[in-house]
Amino acid sequence: MPPKRELAPEERVNIETQLYSRVIAAREAYQLAKAKAQAFDQIRGDLGLSHPDGRAAALKAAQIERAALETYGEVLREFTAFILRKRPRNPNMQQ
Repeated sequence: MPPKRELAPEERVNIETQLYSRVIAAREAYQLAKAKAQAFDQIRGDLGLSHPDGRAAALKAAQIERAALETYGEVLREFTAFILRKRPRNPNMQQ
């Protein structure tokens, strides 16, 4: 295995910028999914969980919100790891 080379400052900035952009996008996707789930919770009383569309919509809203939160967490961990280690966890990020 070849020795790891240090990233040049411009490479670090480039990778940090890419990762930060992913954090922002993931946060926005999560906030949107969360808002939609909350909006559904407010109208759920009209449908009721016994209504087939009410139950399916509740499950779908929860799945979308959970997936967005997981993605946001993963991207945030990747960004944090880079800041702390100065090396991307994903070697494909190196330019």
